[in-house]
Amino acid sequence: MKLTKIACVALSAALVFGTKTASAYTIVGTTTDYLKLSFNLTLGTQSPTKVVAGNDVWSYSNMKLSNKDILNELAYLAQTTWPAGAQLEYAFNGYYNESVVPKSSSIYQLIVADSTGTNILFFAGDGVDVEGMYGYFDFDPFDVDGVYSGHQSLENSQGIGSEAYTEFYGIDFEFYIEDYGYEYANYEDLYGGGTTTENYNESWTPKTDSGFDGINTTLFGGGYYQDQDYSYITGSVLGAEQWSNVTPRPAVAVRASRK
Repeated sequence: MKLTKIACVALSAALVFGTKTASAYTIVGTTTDYLKLSFNLTLGTQSPTKVVAGNDVWSYSNMKLSNKDILNELAYLAQTTWPAGAQLEYAFNGYYNESVVPKSSSIYQLIVADSTGTNILFFAGDGVDVEGMYGYFDFDPFDVDGVYSGHQSLENSQGIGSEAYTEFYGIDFEFYIEDYGYEYANYEDLYGGGTTTENYNESWTPKTDSGFDGINTTLFGGGYYQDQDYSYITGSVLGAEQWSNVTPRPAVAVRASRK
């Protein structure tokens, strides 16, 4: 059961809890529109109380969480191994390989993709629900629409136009896992929120279309990690998509809609 909508954090359970036997990766879908993500997070957990000279001493320890750590965690959850060059992305659209994962065609979620960026290896938002293992990693940097400013240049008679804007959003994330198939139950539930600043610009002609979409997300949260009720997460997530092609865009420019 999901307590909030998503996830932006990941622990390297493959490192913390050990590695189970993993199967080879499978391409479970494709995407043509996505942000490549870069996680830079810190997880602080409360250390056990120490008694020094008759006094209680409290302290905490920090661990860094990068893309490598999150990929390790998701490989643990999916019980698989990723190929070289696997990357974390936020997908705006995607298509399920129905012969592998018989799910709906909904998207807008964190995924693991191969080095091409277009082949999906794992839908982290959908997660895993099998005997002995349940979990997901939701991460939605566009959860709550905010204010925006910018401009749009309507296409002229030559079909040339452009648009650019900056928009602010509230985010939602949760990393959740229950693993009862290991030596002991592994339970994690880390969740929280934050803010996203998105910068978007695009220009087009009848034969070309180029642009950039970038986000800078600041997140914070906490929850349950291992045996610690007191855990705290801070950090940032950067996302970027840049394109330049000769595919004509629609005749009328419309500000991007995430929902």
